[in-house]
Amino acid sequence: MRRYTLEEIGEGLKKKKFPMEGMTFLGSARFHFRAPDSCLGVALHAGSRVRRDLLEVMEVTAGERFREEDPYTDLFIRDFPMQIVALDSRFEYDLNREMEYCIYAHDREQWGLRVWKRPLTAKEREVTLEKYREFHQLLDTVIRHILEQHGMAILFDLHSYCYRREREAEWWVDKRPEINLGTRSVDREHFALQIDAFLEGI
Repeated sequence: MRRYTLEEIGEGLKKKKFPMEGMTFLGSARFHFRAPDSCLGVALHAGSRVRRDLLEVMEVTAGERFREEDPYTDLFIRDFPMQIVALDSRFEYDLNREMEYCIYAHDREQWGLRVWKRPLTAKEREVTLEKYREFHQLLDTVIRHILEQHGMAILFDLHSYCYRREREAEWWVDKRPEINLGTRSVDREHFALQIDAFLEGI
């Protein structure tokens, strides 16, 4: 897959070079922009990749990581005309957190799991933070482009959660997926029309 710098991605969007598909230069994300659209699908925690040098200092196992990541959420957005998929594990850096806190502390558990055997070195942290910055700059570039073109942007931020942590019910009791659209914190005064149309549509 071809790698693009953020400048190349921004220029491609500006010149309407659709379709455009590839990976960011540092590899924090892959993207597929089929056609201009006001909606952007993002799978923030779909990735499971960890740099080889960091695997040696990671306490948490691949199976434990998989349980707390959001695997296959990228499949939910594959039909979006505009889509971004994060490629790295949230255990290397959590894109949902501010940069200061995106690397989990080595002496604190996350979801009952100890992540690191030791603190990361300054160099290890900087390589990771560069990827964090790259992803958020990509997101910023794409959203700004959508706003310029359409005057509004709707971001669908897909996540999953580990139901076993909250209750012991077995999945086969009811095979229908439980879907939480997460609209509670959205400003209904401004977006009720769009939210209700979306809810009705599904």
